Amino acid sequence: MRAMVCSVRSLRAGRHRRVCGKLSLEFFAFSTSATINRLVVDAVDSWGVEDLEVVAKSTEPITHVRPVYKFPRGRISRKPGESRLRSLKLVNCLSPPLEGFTALTTLLLRDLPCSTPAAVYEGVVTACPQLRVLHLISCSFDRDTAGWLVFDAPMSEIRELVADGPFMTVKLRSLPKLERLAVVDARVLLCSDANVPCLAHVSLVFSIGPLDNHSIVNHLISMFMLSLKDTASSMKNLILRFTGPEMWIAPNLKNQFSLMPNLKKLLVADVPSSWDVSWPRVLIQAAPLLESLHVHVSQSQCQHDEEPDRQNVSSYLQQPSTSSSSGQRHRHLKELVVVGFQSMSRIHHQVIYLVRFAVDTSTALRRVAVFKHGHVEDKGGPWDWEMVSKQSTWSNDEKLAVLDCCVTSTPQIEVLLG
Repeated sequence: MRAMVCSVRSLRAGRHRRVCGKLSLEFFAFSTSATINRLVVDAVDSWGVEDLEVVAKSTEPITHVRPVYKFPRGRISRKPGESRLRSLKLVNCLSPPLEGFTALTTLLLRDLPCSTPAAVYEGVVTACPQLRVLHLISCSFDRDTAGWLVFDAPMSEIRELVADGPFMTVKLRSLPKLERLAVVDARVLLCSDANVPCLAHVSLVFSIGPLDNHSIVNHLISMFMLSLKDTASSMKNLILRFTGPEMWIAPNLKNQFSLMPNLKKLLVADVPSSWDVSWPRVLIQAAPLLESLHVHVSQSQCQHDEEPDRQNVSSYLQQPSTSSSSGQRHRHLKELVVVGFQSMSRIHHQVIYLVRFAVDTSTALRRVAVFKHGHVEDKGGPWDWEMVSKQSTWSNDEKLAVLDCCVTSTPQIEVLLG
């Protein structure tokens, strides 16, 4: 402890003016608070730090409630208006007052406990109208004083919002510049009169364990989809990842997908073998401008799949085409990619049904790719992903099952099997 204090003092005592673009501090709270805070103030005011990260490690046992770190005197700068600070990341630290930090555009708060006042989160949005990126990761707040965080900031420049964690509940009322929204196991609702006209990229991720209450999670998803109805017109990219042993889109959710008139790219991933064969059709029909549909079936969910009900499967495959009417044709879907084809399982018949429906319905379809193995790989953000596939051996029967679905009078469709 003394060595660290001496090191900090030597840094601050240098005769020459330091220049530092990025500063990351990780320390055990809390006897060194004053020393650490003086270093932070010097770095922000005198060194020209643009990227600041402060991680306060708790000395309490894991089973105890962790005390949150508070900056002494509640500030990190004496002259915030002259600060160059553009990015601030705080872990287990209460955000100091951020009024006046006109250069600050990115804020990440992580691991704030349930004792945190809701006003802390709401305050940073109103105090920093120039803020463009806000991430709330594994955070909670005092539910005795507020049931929801309400973001109502008509002057806000926030373009990107991430709410990650089961204890985070957020209502969006006015974020007029918001373009990207990611929800991970959190409760996020858009108010009926929500002002989010620029919302184009939405990622909705829920994971559920075998002992969790499926109905509660399905209710949360349903609430979100219902709240999205009035704002779906601006959405262009949608990612759905609902992970669970027996849960995907429940029957009552299929009717919650409202018209998404500008949606062009859709990913549905981590699908278990219990998925409902009819819901992809609902999604396709709800998005008349959809150009690309990617579906990923979780291999771990298929390992214990039971033999399908032959009668039900036959009824799916023998259904007459519903797209004979020109009004029901889909004129923009160009690409269908499915990863997780299992030849001896129920998922085999689900995939065949989906391919057949896409071919029958889509007049613009040019590429169908079906892979036995693969996964979705994140590429640095909730909205950036890549479907990674692996080459596999196909029997003649397996090939014919897919190729027969792609026989159509429209221009030739490229079929890729892997």
